[in-house]
Amino acid sequence: AGCVLATWASAASGASSASAGSDAARPSASSARTGDWAFTLQAATVPEPAAGLLLALGLPLLARLRHLARRRRALLALGLAASLPALALEAPLAADAHVASTQPAMNFGSLPTLSVGGGAISLLRFDLGTLPAGMTAARLVKANLVFYVNRVGAPGALELQTVNGGWSESGVTLNTAPPTSGAGSGITVPVGGAGQFIAVDVTSAVKGWITNPATNYGFALSAALSAPGTVLFLDSKENTATAHVARLDLTLADQGPKGDKGDAGPAGPRGAAGATGAPGSVGPKGAAGPMGPQGFQGPPGGPGPQGPQGVQGPQGPSGVVAVGAWSGPALAVTLSTVYKFTGPTVTLSTNASQRITASSSQTMVPSAAANFRVDICFRPDNGTVLSSPGNGYKLMTPLAANVRTLVSISNSFVPGAGTWVVGPCARQASSAFALGVTASDDWSSGWAMVTQ
Repeated sequence: AGCVLATWASAASGASSASAGSDAARPSASSARTGDWAFTLQAATVPEPAAGLLLALGLPLLARLRHLARRRRALLALGLAASLPALALEAPLAADAHVASTQPAMNFGSLPTLSVGGGAISLLRFDLGTLPAGMTAARLVKANLVFYVNRVGAPGALELQTVNGGWSESGVTLNTAPPTSGAGSGITVPVGGAGQFIAVDVTSAVKGWITNPATNYGFALSAALSAPGTVLFLDSKENTATAHVARLDLTLADQGPKGDKGDAGPAGPRGAAGATGAPGSVGPKGAAGPMGPQGFQGPPGGPGPQGPQGVQGPQGPSGVVAVGAWSGPALAVTLSTVYKFTGPTVTLSTNASQRITASSSQTMVPSAAANFRVDICFRPDNGTVLSSPGNGYKLMTPLAANVRTLVSISNSFVPGAGTWVVGPCARQASSAFALGVTASDDWSSGWAMVTQ
């Protein structure tokens, strides 16, 4: 058996308590009608005869206090709504591209990397149409923009600005680029190294887009005013090698807990009898009778007319068109301001829209500890001048002169219609020097494929 100790409190009078059965256990009629009330119950072991007192006095007290709690929502004062659950969503990336001052009329929306700095600005736009119906800015707890730094040409910092005009991934160039909030108006984010995800709090901007969806033109990423020499390469959504797509992580406040069900109201007076209803529907069909004996089989009928031809199915996905590979000794070259092949090559043919993707790995011995560029180059099979895709090259820095250096590079590009000689290449970055090889030790191997 046990007894109940009740404790109640209001903001005006403080706390009071009494055990079930005492005179103090009943709040006065005047004090119970106004204010916010909260109560707690404590059970204590008592001798067996006290059980009758609990049933006689404690339970009516509990009913009275429960009635007060329902009327004044005292349970909310106990902290039941102190923390609301949250809902996490990810807004899909609708478009990404970059524009470059070195090629102001060129569109780079299909490249696997987004360039920032060195005259380049990257653009990102997210689709907020997946948010719940009736979404308001007040329900947005936090919004984080997350992107991946693939390579760093020169460490420093970038600035995140908002875009103030429309643009498309396949059409934007520097000449047609939309206006932004302006240099120095955005968030500055330091970037020291490659191979890392970076998250930026963009809650304020996203709340504005939720309130006015027509202003959602996305973000612009440029070199910060405090670090103008910054050069970065981010992963785009076309980068199938890593799949590190930029994303917009959203945290939404969910609704609070459901309140208690209120008391049922009194029954209303009985209404007048209604008019006679229409006849009811036909009842269900009765059970089937037993099956009769099988009759004689009739003669076979003639062939029916041929049916119409079915609809042609959808075209299947296009895949790899051609694959080539090379493996052989690396080539010794003297670097200059033009690219030269540094190893074996492979010949591939493409139409105007097909893409070449290639990867190479080899070792070489630089004659000086100076920077040089490596890339995947191509030339017509009847030509002599090498071309570089212009984006995606790698800048190499040897540890010391005459020390063997591992060179790995990959790239993807659309060269146009023709037959092409494809292979690894290099050129000087600042000064000319030689890349030597030892025939028995320095080897070049790689592959290239044509896709739709």
